[in-house]
Amino acid sequence: FLNVFVFTISGFAGFGILLLIYQAYMIISAYIAGRVSCPGVAPVIPGLTIPGTDFKVPFFEGWIALIVIMVVHELAHGVLARKVGIKVKSLGLLLLGFFPIGAFTEPDEEQLKKAKPKDQMLVYSAGPVLNLLLAFVVFLFVFLIFTPLAGNYLTNIHNESTEGLY
Repeated sequence: FLNVFVFTISGFAGFGILLLIYQAYMIISAYIAGRVSCPGVAPVIPGLTIPGTDFKVPFFEGWIALIVIMVVHELAHGVLARKVGIKVKSLGLLLLGFFPIGAFTEPDEEQLKKAKPKDQMLVYSAGPVLNLLLAFVVFLFVFLIFTPLAGNYLTNIHNESTEGLY
C-alpha cells in the first residue's frame, strides 16, 4: 500500500527514492544479521513486480506518470533553449511499440556551445527543476485534497466506534 501511495503522490521520482530507502534498509539489516548478500538492481517497469520485493508500479498510472514526466522535462529544456535564443532542431518521444521509453530535445549544438555559461546551465537544468516543481505541485494538490477527506473519514470512524458509549 505504501508504494502505491508514494507513487501516486510523487510519481517515479518518489517511488525511486522509496526503493532506495528500502534497499538501504535491506543492505543494513543484512549486514547487521551477518549476511553478505545484498539486493540487486532492477528496472522499474510499470505493471511488473520488482524482483525480490513486493513493490509493483501500477500499469496504467505508471505509464501516464512516465509520459507526463518525460514531456514536461524535455519541454522545459526546449522552451528555455528558445528563451535564451538557442534554436531547437527537434523534440520528441522514443517509443517501443505503443510504450514510451524515452524523450529528447535536440538543441543546435553550435549555438549551445557559443552561448554564455549561465544560459547553458539554464538550458541544462530546466528539465530537472521543472520536474521537482511539478512533484511539489502534485504533492501539494494531493495533500490539500486528501487531508480534509481523511479528517472526515477518521471523524466518522470515531463517531461510529464510540456510538452509545456516552
